[in-house]
Formats: sequence, C-alpha cells, structure tokens
Amino acid sequence: MSQYRRSIPFDPTKAYHYVDMGRLNYHNGPGRYPFPSEDAAIRFATEHKKIAHEHYGVDREVSVLYPDGRSVSIGLTLNEGESDVL
Repeated sequence: MSQYRRSIPFDPTKAYHYVDMGRLNYHNGPGRYPFPSEDAAIRFATEHKKIAHEHYGVDREVSVLYPDGRSVSIGLTLNEGESDVL
C-alpha cells in the first residue's frame, strides 16, 4: 500500500505564489497556501471562491499574492445563467 503524501517539498530559496483566503466562518479562519506556479494558484483561488459562495453562501475574500509583492483579489465568476445574488 502506498502512503499518502502529507506535505509538499517546500524550498525557502524559491519564489512561490500564495493564495490568501479570508475567514469563512467560526471554525474556518484565514489561511495562506503556497503554489509553485501562477496558474495553479489562480485555479485554486477561483475554485475556492466559488465553493464558499455555492456551499456556504459567503463572499469569502480570496487573493493571489505574487512573488514580486503584487496582490490580485479574485472575483466571483459564475457560469452562464447563474445569478450572483445570495
């Protein structure tokens, strides 16, 4: 049986893109997660913004922090025909 990987190799000398997620509810506080590429960070951030809206009815603040110090806030993107009204 193969073992589950519990962590990713993290090299402090490399530049990472971070996803900064605001508080979701009482039990799920804010968090920050490293990603090796911009594409991976944006996909994760976009999906978790959508999950918070669909499953919890919350407009969770989610942003991507770039290695050069920029921060981009992720907006809620809905599929055609969906409403953004909570």
